[in-house]
Amino acid sequence: MQEPIVLLESHLGGPSYSFCDMQNEVVAYEQGQVADALVAVDRAVEHGFHAAGFVSYEAASGIDPKLKAHSLGDFPLVWFGIFNQRKTVCSGELLGNAYSLSEWQPSVDRATYDKVMAHIRDYIVAGDTYQVNYTFRLRAGFEGDTRGFYRDLCQNQRTHYSAYLETGDHCILSASPELFFSLKEGVLTTRPMKGTWPRGRWLSEDDEHKIKLQSSPKNRAENIMIVDLLRNDLGRISIPGSISVSDLWKIERYETVLQMTSTVRSEIAPTVKFSDLMTAMFPCGSITGAPKVRTMEIIAGVEPDPRGIYTGSIGYVSPGGDSCFNVAIRTVCIHNKTGVAEFGVGGGITFDSSPDGEYDECVTKASLLTTTRKGFDLFETLRYDASEDYFLLDRHLVRLRNSARYFDFKFDAEHVRQLLLTKADEFEKGVTYRVRCVVDRLGDIAIQAISLPVQEARCWRVDFAKTPVNSTDVMLFHKTTARDCYTTRLAEQPHCDEVILVNERGEVTECTIGNLVVETDGKLLTPPIGSGLLAGTFRDELLARGTIDECVLTATDVKQADALFMINSVREWVPLTWAD
Repeated sequence: MQEPIVLLESHLGGPSYSFCDMQNEVVAYEQGQVADALVAVDRAVEHGFHAAGFVSYEAASGIDPKLKAHSLGDFPLVWFGIFNQRKTVCSGELLGNAYSLSEWQPSVDRATYDKVMAHIRDYIVAGDTYQVNYTFRLRAGFEGDTRGFYRDLCQNQRTHYSAYLETGDHCILSASPELFFSLKEGVLTTRPMKGTWPRGRWLSEDDEHKIKLQSSPKNRAENIMIVDLLRNDLGRISIPGSISVSDLWKIERYETVLQMTSTVRSEIAPTVKFSDLMTAMFPCGSITGAPKVRTMEIIAGVEPDPRGIYTGSIGYVSPGGDSCFNVAIRTVCIHNKTGVAEFGVGGGITFDSSPDGEYDECVTKASLLTTTRKGFDLFETLRYDASEDYFLLDRHLVRLRNSARYFDFKFDAEHVRQLLLTKADEFEKGVTYRVRCVVDRLGDIAIQAISLPVQEARCWRVDFAKTPVNSTDVMLFHKTTARDCYTTRLAEQPHCDEVILVNERGEVTECTIGNLVVETDGKLLTPPIGSGLLAGTFRDELLARGTIDECVLTATDVKQADALFMINSVREWVPLTWAD
């Protein structure tokens, strides 16, 4: 049998570890075996080994019989590899090959979800619970390389607490953003995550969403309930008076969602072991609700399927007791024998919850399964001539800075400015240049320049693209090297110099290399950003001058316009004419 693989990664700058030279494994399939398995992990660590693995949600009943959960069948309640070595590695080095998935099928339809929510509200009204974390499963057929799937999950949502495990019969792929607990030098930290909002499509919209989440009474109430629950859990094992709360209602940005977190810390005595931590705290209150015992009884009644690894915990314990465990959300479990991939999703239900809002939140959390965001760089294309230096340089740097902040790229605007000015020293006098500045995720910069020939005074032939764009596609709002959306649509009309893009609502958006302006009744109009387009620097300049105005435009509006133009900061105004 091939040795199991355990890889624990941070894709946001934290430490990443792989575990090697496995000496033994600790496994529990029955509730009566759970406590002994956790103690076996303690003993292995005391003897100088590293333990890395997982604890399934249903193991809670084996830790404390009052915590009700389904039986789990042939999936381990506890699995840990006992390793000689823990190696520090660079995240993202695990390479994968092709894979395929059938369509994800929810275990609960919308009508059932609404009925369960109503049932949970009855429990809340009766005073049985304040909040219930209600979850369901998505399942799909899987074929191919699990490592390739893991690579894409981590690219779709980069987090501090990702994990890849091959244990024989199962493969676990986790892109969890949530810390269950970490223990370092006697300081215990937990960071419950409660409160979710979809990302905006561009930076200012994203900031608006952040404010909405941070000021949401429902999400604040949910978060503070779980903070109180975890303070109570930590109180069972912490030095009296050492518990503190910081960063209350902090908003964290991930690729597809905004999350609200709070941090709870305490100090523990050196005699407290891993098994003591799990006995006091497992499962994390953020994925049960409050109060924990009664709420888990309710969960066992309303959720027909066991959760398995989902909402359990994945992590490691090292000699000396230092440890780190995630809450296994945003986690896929692949059953190798059946070829079935399973992904859990859910949310906290309170009295104020609405069925539409909660179900939409589940869809948002599951979007990392279907959003494919390959690696890309940011770039700007500028025009330079000696008479005016770089045209609209400040606007270009602001747009680059905003996209860098949105996508969490390293970026120093003044450094880029100086590199561009230094590059300009190489240019021939009297020659106009097209300059391309590319910035990658690590902040590395590449600048290329070519001379720009004198433009012909002619109209470009244009037609509508055949395939609509989706106005929810984030990449439309940022200038990136991921340009398939544009090149494929231009190729649909080979007789054209340019195409006009239209969104799923029939609203005209932009061209492939610039914004669209139409002249109607003496007015110059351009589509608003919300229709799904890049805010061009020349477009922004013209709006600021009052030369053009924003207006939602349909294909009919454009067809009936008196004149059409493609605009960008390199060519400025290019007249368009309809292709034959």
